[in-house]
Amino acid sequence: MALVSAASAVVISVAGTLALKFVPSTSSVVYERADSALPQVDSASTQAAVSSVPDRATAVLAQVNGPTGRWSGTSGAADTITKAPAPVDGRFRQGSVTKTFIATVVWRS
Repeated sequence: MALVSAASAVVISVAGTLALKFVPSTSSVVYERADSALPQVDSASTQAAVSSVPDRATAVLAQVNGPTGRWSGTSGAADTITKAPAPVDGRFRQGSVTKTFIATVVWRS
């Protein structure tokens, strides 16, 4: 399996970013609400799915919003030292997968 060079990874990243610049705007598109097509949230089965995440994950925070209301659920620990449970109103920082991918490619080359 061939490794991608650091220069190639940067070119791919820049090309992908530039390609997005030329995607037509969707601001003139009219969207119709499909609230009636959304089923009511089954809280018990949704919580069961959240709770079934393997122990390798520190915590899971999930929220479902819809026309019939909002459901929030958690599983796991917010703090690996104190084992405090993850709060329902907890926050997390979402990272960029692309940066991690490029850093790995650069590191390997």
